Amino acid sequence: MKHYWALASKNPIIEKDTVKVVATEPFAVVTYLVNTEYKEQRLVQINANYYGYRDGYCIDVHISQVFPYEVEIDYSNMIEFGKSFGYYR
Repeated sequence: MKHYWALASKNPIIEKDTVKVVATEPFAVVTYLVNTEYKEQRLVQINANYYGYRDGYCIDVHISQVFPYEVEIDYSNMIEFGKSFGYYR
């Protein structure tokens, strides 16, 4: 995780105060928000990176979802993905 997140965390549009790292088995998870603009519309993107190691291989899964800036963020899709991925019980 340290190698990949060290590179990814250099992204200047990541809101640094939203970064959360949870290192538990079987994956370390980094979540964060990106506040950006696309086609003159303000957007907030929620992100989760799952980092793991299995059978000698590194695993890096990234998921994200974009919301208009003025809409309340709905984390349910991210949570459901984590459950299907075997991270949340």
